[in-house]
Amino acid sequence: MCIRDRVKDHRGLDILKGVSLDIKRGEILGIAGVQGNGQVELAEAIVGIRKVYRGRIIFKGIDITSKKPIERYRLGLSYIPDSRSVGLVYGMNLLENYVLTKIREYTNKLGFINWSRVKQDLVKSVEEYNIVTRSLETDVRFLSGGNQQKILLARELSKKPDLLIVSEPTHGLDIVSTNFVRRKLLEYKESGRSILLISTDFDEIFELSDRIAVINEGKIVYVG
Repeated sequence: MCIRDRVKDHRGLDILKGVSLDIKRGEILGIAGVQGNGQVELAEAIVGIRKVYRGRIIFKGIDITSKKPIERYRLGLSYIPDSRSVGLVYGMNLLENYVLTKIREYTNKLGFINWSRVKQDLVKSVEEYNIVTRSLETDVRFLSGGNQQKILLARELSKKPDLLIVSEPTHGLDIVSTNFVRRKLLEYKESGRSILLISTDFDEIFELSDRIAVINEGKIVYVG
């Protein structure tokens, strides 16, 4: 993926000032910096939530700058935001949250969701990701932060995206959940796919990243 962009914040001011990045296949590129320097806006611009008013985003040789988020997802992008309350709908259960960003995969020609197949896949993910829950129909708000994060990770990685954008993946988690999430990210990278890791935890950045880009005041000031 190649990124060359300028993005405005909610006040109409430049928050990303000509960010230039290349993400290689099979690597974790870590974005390091103090919170509030454009990290969230960078992720939102890549997935299409925030408009790029100058520059381009190239993914798999395709200019996706003007494409809608759903089109970018279909091309192989996936996103885990920095807040679980954004990535999950707390008033929905595990089944509903699991299908949230991949409804098309489970929908038949008549437009009905095959809940039986959703349940089968979720059962496998619950086992693989060690998700502790009383029932698949439990609202995610009743899960611990670690289990909520595992649901997010299971949902997005099950789509096998070519590029996963993940922001603050272990924020607020206990040490066991933190180690589990980091291990899963490394395993996914080792499968030959790419991860853009955004984190204010410098230990996490150094532990997981193949390369590190430092962002400051909306600019990439160092890559290495």
